[in-house]
Parts: sequence; structure tokens; C-alpha cells
Amino acid sequence: MKRLLPSLLIIPLLLNPVQSKTLRIELSADLIGNDVKSRIFQAELLLSEGGGHEIFTGPYTVELYFNGSESGQYDFKADLYGLAPEYNISEYDLSLKPGEKMLIPSLPVKGGINVNYIIALIDDTSAAGPAQYSLKDSSLWGFSETIHYSTRWVKASLIDFKWNTVMSYLEFIYNKYRESYRLSEFKRIDMYIHPEPTDEVYMDGEYFYAIQPKSRRIDLVYGHNIQAATPAPACELLVYRLWGYGPRWMVKGLARYYNDNMLQIRDYVKDLDKTEILNLLKNENRIRNDMESAVAGALVFWLLQNESFIEFKNLYARSTVIDFENKFEDVYKYPFDEMLDRFLDYARDYLPTEGELDYYALLYFERGYMARAEKYYKELSIHDDADRMANLKKLAACRFWLGKYAAADSVYDFLFEFGEQSPENLFMKGEVKLAEGKVDEAIAFYDSSYEKGFATGRLRIVSILTDRGEIDSAYVLLKNMEGNAKRLLDYSIEMAGMKVLRGENADSLLNTAIRGAVNKSNKAPDDPRPYLVMGKAYALMDDYEKSIEQFRTAYFLETSPFNQSFILLEMGRTEDSLGRRERAKDYYRQVIELDGGEYQNTLAKRYLNSTYRRK
Repeated sequence: MKRLLPSLLIIPLLLNPVQSKTLRIELSADLIGNDVKSRIFQAELLLSEGGGHEIFTGPYTVELYFNGSESGQYDFKADLYGLAPEYNISEYDLSLKPGEKMLIPSLPVKGGINVNYIIALIDDTSAAGPAQYSLKDSSLWGFSETIHYSTRWVKASLIDFKWNTVMSYLEFIYNKYRESYRLSEFKRIDMYIHPEPTDEVYMDGEYFYAIQPKSRRIDLVYGHNIQAATPAPACELLVYRLWGYGPRWMVKGLARYYNDNMLQIRDYVKDLDKTEILNLLKNENRIRNDMESAVAGALVFWLLQNESFIEFKNLYARSTVIDFENKFEDVYKYPFDEMLDRFLDYARDYLPTEGELDYYALLYFERGYMARAEKYYKELSIHDDADRMANLKKLAACRFWLGKYAAADSVYDFLFEFGEQSPENLFMKGEVKLAEGKVDEAIAFYDSSYEKGFATGRLRIVSILTDRGEIDSAYVLLKNMEGNAKRLLDYSIEMAGMKVLRGENADSLLNTAIRGAVNKSNKAPDDPRPYLVMGKAYALMDDYEKSIEQFRTAYFLETSPFNQSFILLEMGRTEDSLGRRERAKDYYRQVIELDGGEYQNTLAKRYLNSTYRRK
């Protein structure tokens, strides 16, 4: 993953020349059986003339081609490829005008269940101007074929350690898109799955994935000659290839086997009954959000813990979304309705196993999912007496990162009452006080943390003094810091800033800071701090455009509103330095909107009223 993120931020998507004809197609698939119908796939896609476009739908992969004619009639060819264990192909020719649709004759799935495909030609988009992306990937319009998936990943599962590491990073990045760009569900981040390596985008040459923040897309490669990927879509493809098409809740549940489904379902089980569970299992498009995924995962976990895996596989191989309820009784020898009763009784009385809460609390904490981590650490701090103080420390940190400053403050007070005044706790107490706007109290806690060996406490004081314009005092504090502290990246950048403000040469320090930040970003590409340091360094070098790019990356990766607001302040200051006052003011307003802390709000209001000038 070396140098991945910085590279992807500046490498544009490769564009193909505009095709002579480009059509917008809707493809849908319905399972049909015994007067019952279930919509299992629906997507819109762009189709360019001449080339083939593969769309994976579950039971079959549909490959579409078309050629245009002068009369406005378009001739299509559709090839349908079946899944293992039986591989087959069907070919169909059809002719459509815009607004027309055609049904492909029913194709067998299994057990008397068939699938109907409907291809609708919506319109000819050729006159709409150049395409934004290459049209080689059939998923690049509106809904994508990934509508059939949810971007969740299998952890600690079937594949090697390297891939689990990569997928953990990808999951973290995916969630950072939504948080940092504040995207609604209508401003989707697209994830595209390629069957083989592609030249369409720049991809990591070792792991075969690409992350593009500006284009809001993630690309993954899945292929027989790639060291198996572990995202849920790849898991689905593996299961489909091994066992054929089956109910999606079983695939989803199997992919989530290693998640904290049994912990999560405790939040939902009081509102669930057998009818509600059965309804969501029968709706292929509902197994997506957190609640429904957790239910599917918990149900599959319970089945595999209490019944035979052979029976589970047999049910999957014999049933579809339409008939799994009846097939269950054939395979397991008791009614599906009774199974749901047993499952709900188990879920309502579920007690975490030893270490389960600890494992998932730490997992979420390390990945930056503080809301879920806070919930688990709160539970641990009540029930786990042996590690209560350690759990309270994590609970306080979660609340701080979530912006719950008063709640975090009370937990730190409790820790201090019991003698838990470590340098880190003192520093975090200072952060809380700063967020609350109690600057002098914050300085006292920062100073105490520094006296106990936490150098960052002194650096935070230097930053506050600089904001106040007390440059000489800040400079004295920096010069008096001990040798080990001077190796910190933050020290180099703070001292460089002091020298620039005093009219002294700081090139050596700035180059040292940039080299150190680049090295750190290579080792931890999801850590925002190196990019923040590089942003500050380039700003001090008067390379403001490059500075803004680094700040954007830092903001993109940052999880805490407290730290995000400091990054927004830096971006505003940089825009002010460029003379782009309106852009600067927009960043200052975002600080106030974000409400990452009273101290930051005060600075933002100051800069809204008076243009920032580096003195």
C-alpha cells in the first residue's frame, strides 16, 4: 500500500473517446414460481455500441451487445452465463426502440423456480455530451450492478492475513468518504468490481484496488489468478460459484459470520417478531442496512452453531428466496416457524462470551467507529471489574472523539479520583477543557502531561500561544524542550513556524518535517496526522495549492470533529494567504457548523471578522 493515497489523490481517471452511440438500459430480474414473484435484481447502465458488457445478477451473468440502425431501431444480443456447479450459456437476439422493453424467456434456476429477465431501452444518451467515465465498465451509470451488494467485509475469515489487512483499510476509507464529505444516501460512493486487473483506473499493483476520494469510487479486482479478496461481494461470488444461486440472506449471513451480529441484534430483537424476520429474509433488496444484515448474520451464526453445516449447505443448494421456508423443513426435519421461535429465544437471552465484548470494542475503537466502540466500552465498564479503569479510559476517549465533551469530562474526573492521572489522561483532559473553551485550565493540564513526559502537551501550549500572538513566549517554550521531544514531527513543524514568524530561515526543518511525514504516511496511510504536517509545511513554504491538497487528505481521513475543526481552520488560513477570502470564510463557517470545540469556534469567528495574516 505504499504511497497509495497521495498518488490516487492526483491521478485522474482515464477517459475513453466518446462512442458513436450510447444507450441507457434498465435490466431487471424476477424469480418466478408457483404464482410467486420476487425481484432480485434491478439496475440501470450505459451501453456503448459494439462492446460487450457483463452484468452479474445472481442466477446468471448477462452479457449485452448492441448495434444501431438509421431507423432508430437497435439490435441487441444477450448472452446468459450460468453459475457453477452447472455452467451453461443461452443466446438471445432482440430489437428495441427507445421506450420499449422485452422479456427474455424464463430460464431455470432450481427446484421448479425460474428467472425472468426484462431488458428495457430507456433512451439514447449520445447527444448528452462526453461521458464522465470510460464506458468499458457497465456499472458506471446511475445504479450500478453493485446495487446487489453491500460494502461490508469478512474479518478473520477464509483468506490470508494480508488481505484482511487490506480490506480493513478499505472499509475504514469507505466510511471516511461518507463522514468527511457528509454524503447522503443519494450521493453514493460507487464500488466497482473487475473480474481481472484493469487499466481503466490506477490500481495498486500488489493488492489490485484503487481508492479515489475525488471521484468517490472504490475499485476492486476479483479473479481466479488474484490472491482471493475478502469483501462480501467476493465472498458471494465464491459461494455462488461453489453452490449455485441461493437465498441472499444465507450468503449475506455467511459473509457476516465473523461480525458482532449477536451483540448487535440485542438492540433490535425487542422489536422483531417471526413475521418481520420472514419478510426481510424474503426481500432480496432488504438485506443491506445494519439491522437487517445483523439479523441475517446472527441467524446464520445460530444455525451453524446449533445445526450441521452440511444441512445449511444442503438448504442453500436446494432453495431460492421463494421457497426456502418449505425446503427448510425438508432438510432440517422441523418447521422454519419453529426455528425462528428458537432463534428469537436465543437472541433475547444472549450473553456475550468471554472476551467477545473486549474484542469488538477494541476492533471498532482502532478502526475509528467510536459510536459502536463507546456502546461496548460502556457495557464493559459496568460489568468487567478486572479491567474497569482501562475500559473507562477507552470510554472517555470514545466520547471525546464523538464530540461528547461534557460526558468525556465526567469520566476523566472519575478516573482522576481513583489516581488514574497518566500523562495521556492529563493530555486528554486538556483537550476536553480546550474543546469546552476553558483555555487556561487546558494549559494547566497540558503542562502537567508534559512534566510527566508527554511532549505533545507542551506543543499544544505552543500552538495556543501562537494563536494568541505571543510568539516570543512560544519560542522560549519550544527552545527549552528536551532532546527526545525534538524528534517529533509536530516539534519540527512548530519550530519551523516560529522561525518563519521571526524572519529566520526554516528550510532545513521544513524538509525534515516533510520527509518524516511521507515516511509515516507510507507506513500508516489511514493516519491523518502526516498529511496535516505536510499541509502546514507547504503553507510555510508558500506552496499553498499543495498545502490545501494535504489538508484535504487529512480532513478526509480524520474521524474526530475536534481535530477536523483544526484542519478546517488551517484550510481557511491557507485560502486567506492565497487571497481567496470567500473560500476562506466558507471554511471558517464550516468550523462553526461542525462545532468541534469552543476554542476552534472562537478562532473561526475571529477570522470571519478579520482576514488571517501570517505575522
